[in-house]
Amino acid sequence: MTLPSQELDVQIGPYRIANLIGRGSMADVYRGIHTLTGQPAAVKIMFPHLAHNLDVVRRFEREIQAMQRLDHPAIGKLYGTYEHDGRKALALEFLAGGTLDEHLHAANEESGRMTLGHVLAWVGPIADALDVAHELGVIHRDLKPANILFRNGDLASSVLTDFGLAQVTDSPRLSHYGGLVGTPAYISPEQARGLHCDGRSDIYSLAAIVYEALVGQPPFGGATMSVVMKHISEPPPPPRSLGVQLPPAVEAALIKGLAKEPGDRFATVSQFVRALRSGADSHDGAQPSENTVPVATQGGSATKLPRLWVGAQTGPRGASPSTVAAVAPAGDEPSTRTKVMVFGGLALILALLFGWAWTEFTKPADLPSAPPRFSVGSSVTVSVPGEASTSLTRGCPGAVWTGVVGLATDGQRSRVLDRQVCSDSWWYKVRITERATDTWDGTGWIDGQFLRSR
Repeated sequence: MTLPSQELDVQIGPYRIANLIGRGSMADVYRGIHTLTGQPAAVKIMFPHLAHNLDVVRRFEREIQAMQRLDHPAIGKLYGTYEHDGRKALALEFLAGGTLDEHLHAANEESGRMTLGHVLAWVGPIADALDVAHELGVIHRDLKPANILFRNGDLASSVLTDFGLAQVTDSPRLSHYGGLVGTPAYISPEQARGLHCDGRSDIYSLAAIVYEALVGQPPFGGATMSVVMKHISEPPPPPRSLGVQLPPAVEAALIKGLAKEPGDRFATVSQFVRALRSGADSHDGAQPSENTVPVATQGGSATKLPRLWVGAQTGPRGASPSTVAAVAPAGDEPSTRTKVMVFGGLALILALLFGWAWTEFTKPADLPSAPPRFSVGSSVTVSVPGEASTSLTRGCPGAVWTGVVGLATDGQRSRVLDRQVCSDSWWYKVRITERATDTWDGTGWIDGQFLRSR
């Protein structure tokens, strides 16, 4: 990466700029050397073309405000704030141990994914730091592997950095510079929809990072908007469905951390990490039973799998899973009675599920107490405060084909095509022409609370 000539060997406060070490959406980060002490620092300098962008300036101020409020060993230190050619500049702690993103790439090349022990080493300090931040009213909102750094080669030296998108609860809400706030691969559903976020949003993002570390890939992949939609509407694939065998309690903790509704997640980040540790400890302490056989896994360790279990063993990210079968030796065939009991139980479960589904989809809807606000054919405007967005779905809640098809942004004009009672409230089918694409006509269902008359 080539340095802009105007930043070569310049002096910013007490720091002499040495070389470029990183580039973000709003600023470059350089290695600076204190002219008196020789201490290195990471000097973050706003891009010249954004010097007069009030929103970006406020974000720098918000980052300063957040970091001044936070004092924790696992949060990068702020050394000082400066001005350079009319631009904001921050001197931050220089962290020489690389980023988690780099560690993940190294793990993928070596074995396909990180070991559970390695993940628990770096996630513990980050969880403690986030809990302290949340208690002080700071929500990070941009957790990703590139924002978790290390002071040295020890994974337990992990440090949380980059509070440029942080939300400080007692400060005014900022607009969405550059559109979506956050990184699509790790964004929480409520953040993707532009709704209010609390600490549970960071829990979701951290769970997505842990998922990637343990599985070898993020929960969702694809084009940017496709990933955002999946975070909003699709459950994450269980690691076992991708051929990764984790302790059941660890997998359960991951899925809980990635719950769509904030109330279904852990209350604190430390609770999430304790669940991961507990799941790992219980698995390590489990005694092998006579009905398990060892199967080699990545790194040469052995995992106990049930006899007759057929699963998949993952390799490096992107590689096709290879099928592994642990077959019982002769004489261990299940008895006819056992087979009858198993198939009978499955038939009973299917019958109960069918009965529940029939009841749900045939019972009359409860009409809401309020009449519909808009008639079919009405011209309406999307109303989502704070320049945020809400989702357009294939159907209203309870409909068979419910799922997000697009986003509706505050101020967009539309026309009501249909209306329906959904979850005891009125929902409206609208078409937003400016959202239409070659594969989607811009039509979808939206909660009536996000519409107003035009």
